[in-house]
Amino acid sequence: MTMKKHVTSLFKIKVLLAVGLLMVSGFQLQLSTPKQSWNVSWGVQAINHPVKDKRKKRKTPLISSKIFKKIEAAQNFLQEENFQEGIEILNGLKARAQAGKLNSYEVAQMWNMFAFAYFNQEKYSDAITAYEQVLKQKSIPWVMEDGTLYSLAQLHFVNQNLTTAASYIDRWLKSVPNPSPQAFVFKGQIHYQNKEMSLAFDSVKKGVSLADKKQLSVKESWLQLLSFLYYERKDIDNSIQMLERLVSMNPKKSYISQLSGMYMLKGRNKEQISLYRGLYEQGNLTEEKELITLASLYINESIPVKAGVILEKGFEDKIIKPTKKNLELLGNAWYQAHELNKSIIWLEKAAKLSENGKIHLRLATTHLDLEQFDDSVRSAKQALKLSGLSKEVSAHIVMGSAYFYQKKFDDSLVSFGKVLELDKESKVAKQWIKYITAEKKKQEHFDLFMKS
Repeated sequence: MTMKKHVTSLFKIKVLLAVGLLMVSGFQLQLSTPKQSWNVSWGVQAINHPVKDKRKKRKTPLISSKIFKKIEAAQNFLQEENFQEGIEILNGLKARAQAGKLNSYEVAQMWNMFAFAYFNQEKYSDAITAYEQVLKQKSIPWVMEDGTLYSLAQLHFVNQNLTTAASYIDRWLKSVPNPSPQAFVFKGQIHYQNKEMSLAFDSVKKGVSLADKKQLSVKESWLQLLSFLYYERKDIDNSIQMLERLVSMNPKKSYISQLSGMYMLKGRNKEQISLYRGLYEQGNLTEEKELITLASLYINESIPVKAGVILEKGFEDKIIKPTKKNLELLGNAWYQAHELNKSIIWLEKAAKLSENGKIHLRLATTHLDLEQFDDSVRSAKQALKLSGLSKEVSAHIVMGSAYFYQKKFDDSLVSFGKVLELDKESKVAKQWIKYITAEKKKQEHFDLFMKS
């Protein structure tokens, strides 16, 4: 399970910031003219749902109509990416501010526009400096301060100043009256990037729990991250629960594959097969590893016929490569399914690629089961000839058995004699030698009778 699948990318954060800076916020520009006053909302996107703010209301200075029009003109230029014109207007306002001709709220709005301009030019450090200037102004509305704190947290996150990002989001969480679930998850993402797994877990879990409590939508990326953090804590059961939620929300292949892996860790093979079978039947298993995994699951669950069908089709479609290991797997699947002739076809192909006698021994056994005694002897001899055979005794037993059924009693006795040389206490060899000797005598007596 890779980390990229569980954390919002920096690129995505940048996109969200850009959208947030363009969308309407909850704070308002308070305008003053000789005839009337009115409200216009713009700037940083509100982070949390509107609730009654019980914080002590600040007495914010009014913004004059003249200054508002200049800020509005600057905003229009910036939104059209005419940065030079927009910043020129803002620099004019800055000069007025330095001369003490703007009140604190007008200065805050000016710096807010500077931050917007710098951000859209990817001058993130300058945007941070501008937002810090916003916070230095007295008596700005709470919601403007809140939005600025959140934006600073995001910008520091983009710049990988993770400790600073965490401090700003903590300030935001302590300030706002109704912190949103996504803010807690964002805090968790910051801690995750800073490799503070325990803090990340607490924050993301709180965000998801809060969303569930308020019956708000939970994003897939939150559940992905929380599942991974449970996994890091070796809490596989809860990690599975998060992945099951993900699959129910969006049954896409990557989530199902992750859940399947978790089921495997818990030995829940039936559930794992069910997931993979669904993908296979939908035509979504298109990689060699995936088909082999499903086939292996069927073999382990004693359903080798399905494994054989899947593997054969995989070879036909040229998805599965004809390696020794893959060919042997298919041969063994058909062997377990008692499809011995099919098993031999694939084991023969695997044997040609093998440098040891293991597969040849399996071939010898299969030929013996099919009463193909010459082929059984041939394969057993080839197994003994090659290096790496750990069950040399078994090869001699198979060969001795094949000779016996051909009534080649002397050759059979030689083979079982080899078994005794390798294992002096072999009861199998002793019993076979006793039985072969008796059968040999019966055959000799019968031959004499027939000649008389």
